[in-house]
Amino acid sequence: MPQAVPAIAEKYRAVVTGQGIIASPEGDVWTVAAGNPGLGTSGSGDVLAGAVGGFLARELLDAMPQVLSELTF
Repeated sequence: MPQAVPAIAEKYRAVVTGQGIIASPEGDVWTVAAGNPGLGTSGSGDVLAGAVGGFLARELLDAMPQVLSELTF
């Protein structure tokens, strides 16, 4: 799955995250080593989506909202 993240980002022209990898459609890739298996529980995605929305509201550009959300989550 991690190797598929950049390909999916390019295909759909979107910022994509999966298993600690964040990829932008421009080809930028970030690896997030933080986190633990406890984040794979119900509701975690809701919290992450809210964090991304909050960073987007601050008008951060490109993939930065997703990167910052992954790091702070």
